[in-house]
Amino acid sequence: MYSVLSVTFSQSNKIFSVLLMVFHLLLSNSVFASDEVNLDNRIALNGYDPVSYFSGKPVLGDAEIYSTDDQARYLFSTRINKKIFDQNPDQYRPMYGGYCTYGVRMGKKLDVNPLAYEIKDDHLYLMLNAATYKLWSRDKVNNIQISNRLWPKIKSKSKTSLN
Repeated sequence: MYSVLSVTFSQSNKIFSVLLMVFHLLLSNSVFASDEVNLDNRIALNGYDPVSYFSGKPVLGDAEIYSTDDQARYLFSTRINKKIFDQNPDQYRPMYGGYCTYGVRMGKKLDVNPLAYEIKDDHLYLMLNAATYKLWSRDKVNNIQISNRLWPKIKSKSKTSLN
């Protein structure tokens, strides 16, 4: 005995519409999944206040004091720091979307230890850990130049496709 699949024109249109919707959702999720900014539950810098880095001592932000920028939520330790950030977010956002600077230099998107960092030429550079910071420090200028060249090529790629 054979079973015959019989689909009417209206049923095939519904199936096509559902498939089209699923494809659209997959496409939009893959764009979002590009991981352009290093986030932990939509929080940038593991919850550290980006402005505090420039005062020489990074501190954790308060979940009640925040700004949303580039799909990321930045937390601040004070309302003054939030106001400073809001006036010039490009000044305080970490380089390379908050990924490890040395990782970007190697064409990868690596997470960071928010306490392994350096402010150089008014930019915040984050590192995977103290050992990576030490390696990066051996030739900062060249490493930054390489990272600057590679970041546009990997910025829109997902972490998993690079690591």
